[in-house]
Amino acid sequence: PFKTVLQALRQAIEPTPKIYVDAKKLEEQRWEEVSMAQLKKQKKLLEGEKRKLAKKSEQEEAKAKQEALDAERHAKNLEESKKIKIEMDASLPEAKEAKIRDLEASRKQRVKVYAWVHTLRRQGKNLMFLVLRDGTGFLQSVFTDKLCATYEALILTTECTVAVYGTIQVVPEGKSAPGGHELQADYWELVGTAPPGGTDHAVVRDSSIDLMLDQRHLVLRWETPANMMKLRSVVGKCFRDHYFGNGYFEVTPPTLVQTQVEGGATLFKFSYFGEEVKDEWSIFHFYSPNSGLPHPIVSAVLGNGAAKHGRRFLHCSVLQSRAVSNETTFGRIYSRRGRMPIHRLRRASRQNGISYL
Repeated sequence: PFKTVLQALRQAIEPTPKIYVDAKKLEEQRWEEVSMAQLKKQKKLLEGEKRKLAKKSEQEEAKAKQEALDAERHAKNLEESKKIKIEMDASLPEAKEAKIRDLEASRKQRVKVYAWVHTLRRQGKNLMFLVLRDGTGFLQSVFTDKLCATYEALILTTECTVAVYGTIQVVPEGKSAPGGHELQADYWELVGTAPPGGTDHAVVRDSSIDLMLDQRHLVLRWETPANMMKLRSVVGKCFRDHYFGNGYFEVTPPTLVQTQVEGGATLFKFSYFGEEVKDEWSIFHFYSPNSGLPHPIVSAVLGNGAAKHGRRFLHCSVLQSRAVSNETTFGRIYSRRGRMPIHRLRRASRQNGISYL
C-alpha cells in the first residue's frame, strides 16, 4: 500500500498497473479502482516532477563542468603569474615609513605603509582597491597594471599582511575614502598570507551572538568594535586625568580572594593553580563596609585615612565579575542600568573620597 496515488505512480513500472483507492461506499466494497480523471491529474504531476529533476541534474552537471573549467583556468593563471615580477623604481624618491593616522601630513609624498588587508575589491584584471588597516586607522590603496598581475596579487585575501609603497593623493571631488586621501601604489610586498576568506571563513556580521563571542578576537577587527575599544580607552583616560589632576591615587585591588566579603551569594568558586578561590565584585573590595583588605591598608600610605572625616583620595578602575543579580546600591548601577541616580553616586563618592569607573 502507498499513502497517495502519486507515490504509487513513482514506484510503478511501465505499463502503469491498476491502482486502487479507498471506496467511496465502504459498505459495498473496501477498494475501488482510481478514476481516470484522478489518474490523469496525478500523471501530470509526476511528469512535472521528472522534468524538474532532469533540469536540476543538468544544472548541477553544468555547474560542475564550469567549476572544473574555472579551477583549470585559475591554476593556469597562477602558473603564468609566477613569471611576472615587479621591481621598485629606483628613480622614485625614497619612501618614508609612516602610520596611517599620520598620513595627512604626508600628502603628495612617497610613503611606505605596513598593514593588514581589511577589504579587497577587484575590478577586471588591471585594477584593485584595498582598504588597509594598521591599528591606527584605515587607508584606501589603489593597485594598477602589473601590481595586480603577480602571483602574490592573485592569492591575496583579506587579513594578509602587506607593505605598500606609493604616493598619498587626495581623492577626487565627489569620491570618498577614509581620511579623504588614498595611496597610489607603485610597489608592494606580501609579508604574510592568511587563510582564504580572511575572517569571513570563521564569522560574519550576520552570525549569532554566541558565535561572535566565541570568535571575539576576530570580531574586534571590524570597524565598529574597534571604534568601541578606542572610545573605551579615551573615556578611561578622561576619568584618570580628572582624578590624577585632583590628587587621587589609582589602586587595583585583587578580584581573586579566598574569603567572603558580601556573603557567599556574591561569590563563585573555581580552581586557581590547584587552590579554591572565589571571584568577587571588586567594587565591594573597596566600597563595602565589610571590605577588610584593600582600602584600610593602602589609605594609610595613599589616602587621608587619619583625617577626622576619614576621606580616602583613591580611585579604582577594574573590570567587574558578576556572580548574582543582587539588589545592592552599586549592584543596581551595574545590573539595572543606572537605577541609582547620578547625584546619589556623586554624593557617595564625595563622602568617601573614593571613585569607581
